[in-house]
Amino acid sequence: MSFTDPDDVYATCTAAADLIERDGLFRRSFWGEPQGRSRTRYEPGMPLCTIGAIRVAIGHYNDLDYDFDAWPACRTVDAVREELRGRRGGHDVGIGVWNDTEAADAAEVVELLRHVATKNMPDEYHSGSPE
Repeated sequence: MSFTDPDDVYATCTAAADLIERDGLFRRSFWGEPQGRSRTRYEPGMPLCTIGAIRVAIGHYNDLDYDFDAWPACRTVDAVREELRGRRGGHDVGIGVWNDTEAADAAEVVELLRHVATKNMPDEYHSGSPE
């Protein structure tokens, strides 16, 4: 798997959505076995939560190195959090809380990630669009 640039919200959200769409949604941990047991290290094919999919998209396969303050995907996380805030009438909710308790299913998470990706699509992807 090739990794995305952590500053590229479009590519990171697209890759994260692809992972969840392909492997499924996980709750209460970054990733785990289809039977529901979480794992410390990601292995391809494991279902992922929203944050776990973002982490894997940028190449973070170990949940022991989790530090949001130093974590390079903060721009993507901020964009997802802002979208959730907008959908909830300005009420802030953590992405993990939303993933674990409010998101209906994998399709809802994938839709959110693809929507955030589209809102952050770089200009070079808009070639041929009217200006």
